[in-house]
Amino acid sequence: AIDQFIKSAHGSEALKDTAGQVASTCNIGSIYLEMDKDSLALTYFQKALALNEARHGKEYMAEILGNMGSIYQQQKQEEKAIGFYQRELHVSEELKDVPNQRNAYSSLANFFKQKNQPDNALAYADKCLDIDRELKNPSLLGSDYWLKGCIFLAMY
Repeated sequence: AIDQFIKSAHGSEALKDTAGQVASTCNIGSIYLEMDKDSLALTYFQKALALNEARHGKEYMAEILGNMGSIYQQQKQEEKAIGFYQRELHVSEELKDVPNQRNAYSSLANFFKQKNQPDNALAYADKCLDIDRELKNPSLLGSDYWLKGCIFLAMY
């Protein structure tokens, strides 16, 4: 799969299709992330972010930022992590991209849960719940209640 996305990125570059380059590069980063190769994933997400910012594009921006935040959180680079999560939320709100807003809220809830800041964690978890109630998404509602349960559990 990676080879195919690399070929796609090269083809997009040859065609001067930066949107295609961003998509392919982001997909490569996602594959490496799934393979637990965080440093390679981060390299491709950084490249996708730079390409997107250079073209003033918004496609994939929330996903890129959220994935970078996740990697930095795993690496214990908390300031970078929260910065990327907040940027993810800002972009998602700007685009009225409700699914990615929900992802950003979930990431922030988990971040603050790990930081032992239950009030902040619960505030973001509640925002996830609000979105999923509105969308009537039972599988995500279950995930939201599980997250809240974990936050409450961490308080004791």
